[in-house]
Amino acid sequence: MKRTVGCLLSVCLVLVLLSGCRREPGQSGAEGSSAGPDSGQSGAPQTAVWDGSIAGSFAGGDGSEADPFRIETASQLAFLAREVNGGKDYAGKYVSMVCDVDLNHVEWTPIGNGTHSFSGIFHGNGHTVSNLKMTDGARFAGELSSAETDQYAAGLFGTARNAVIRNVKINHADIVVQNLAAGQFVTVGILVGDLRADTYAEISGVSVADASIRNDFPETKGSCVSAAFAVMYAGRMTPSFRTRKCRRM
Repeated sequence: MKRTVGCLLSVCLVLVLLSGCRREPGQSGAEGSSAGPDSGQSGAPQTAVWDGSIAGSFAGGDGSEADPFRIETASQLAFLAREVNGGKDYAGKYVSMVCDVDLNHVEWTPIGNGTHSFSGIFHGNGHTVSNLKMTDGARFAGELSSAETDQYAAGLFGTARNAVIRNVKINHADIVVQNLAAGQFVTVGILVGDLRADTYAEISGVSVADASIRNDFPETKGSCVSAAFAVMYAGRMTPSFRTRKCRRM
C-alpha cells in the first residue's frame, strides 16, 4: 500500500513539473494577481506577466526538433527578440512556446529588425501571446523594386525570412504606426510585419483576436508613405509563402 501511494505521489509530482509555467522574476504568487484584469478565472494556471525585463536564456532545449528551445515566460520571448536583432537568425532551429505569455502592454521590440531577421521554426503549440503593444517598429534600409529603400516593419515578429510560424494565438494587440519619414515603405501585421521567402516560408494555425493597427502618417507637403497592412497575419509577403488554418476571432 505504501509503495502504491509513493508511486502515485511521484506521478503527481512529475505531472506538476511538466504542466507548471514559471512566473516572471518578482511576480506575485497570489491567485489572480499575476494575470491582470483580463486573466479570467482566478483558479486557472497563471500566465507570466511581463515587467519589461529580458531573460538571459531560454527555459531549456538545444534548438533541435526533438528538443526545441523552450519559452515559458515573456522575458524569454524578449530574449528571442534580442538574439535575433543581434544577428542570430535561428535558421534550422526550433523554438517552442510551452506557456501563455502576457506582454502586459509594455512596449514590445519586434523579433527581427530588418537588418537581421528570424529564419527559424516557431511553434506556439496553441499558446497565447496577449496584450501586445507597439508604438515604434523596426526601421531599416532595404532593397525594393521601387526607389523606396527606407523601411519600417512592425508586429510580434518585425521581419522574418524563410521562417515557419505555427499554432500561436494573439489576443489583445494594439500597434500604432507613427513618426514616419517621407518616402518610407511600411509593412505592419499583428503577427509579422515583413515575411520574405527565398525558398519557403509558412504561417499556419494562427488566430488573432481583439487587435488593431492605427496610423498617424505625416501629412506635410511632399511626404509619401507606402503602406501594406494586414491586421491578422503579415503585412508583406513574397512568393513561396503559404498560410494555412489561420483565422481572425
